[in-house]
Amino acid sequence: MSASTERVASSASGGSEEHLRAEIYRLQQQVHELSRPKPAEDSVAAPEKSGYLFKWQDRSIGWGGTKWGLRYVRLENGRLSYYRTHEERSPRYVLTLKDCAVRD
Repeated sequence: MSASTERVASSASGGSEEHLRAEIYRLQQQVHELSRPKPAEDSVAAPEKSGYLFKWQDRSIGWGGTKWGLRYVRLENGRLSYYRTHEERSPRYVLTLKDCAVRD
């Protein structure tokens, strides 16, 4: 095989490999786009609400006192967070409401 034939064969295989890599990359991007969840056109936006609720405290307090504590709750982005007061910045607990329906 001559030197020019070797160069042509070498560049053809290199070009073919580059083409395959580009095609693999394109297909990976296509799979990535298809795997993204698409928002339903008739979907309702998740409610965002906040306010005070009474929360059952599962512990005995003595003297027959009440077991209900006032807590500030915030519903945002499908998560129910509760705080001791509305002034607290970090929640005491966060409950994820995945696959739950919230009604007014």
